[in-house]
Amino acid sequence: MDRAVLEKPQLQQYLVEEISAVLNTSLHMDFYRAVAERLPRDLIFKALAEIKADPPSEIGDPVLYFFNEMHRAARELGVELPP
Repeated sequence: MDRAVLEKPQLQQYLVEEISAVLNTSLHMDFYRAVAERLPRDLIFKALAEIKADPPSEIGDPVLYFFNEMHRAARELGVELPP
């Protein structure tokens, strides 16, 4: 079996944990899982890097910023995410 296929669930779990850690909340784990499963990881890491780099005064609420960025990316890619 292809090693990449075996590693995919671990990568998705890592992404979910990273999202939760950066956003400092585990309230939206189903959304984080959907993002990790359906969106390219470079888009996810880009949004997380912006949250880490920009003070809240620039981006507003980090959780809301992440939700908005992921929904915007999903629309552009034609991917459905939970609300």
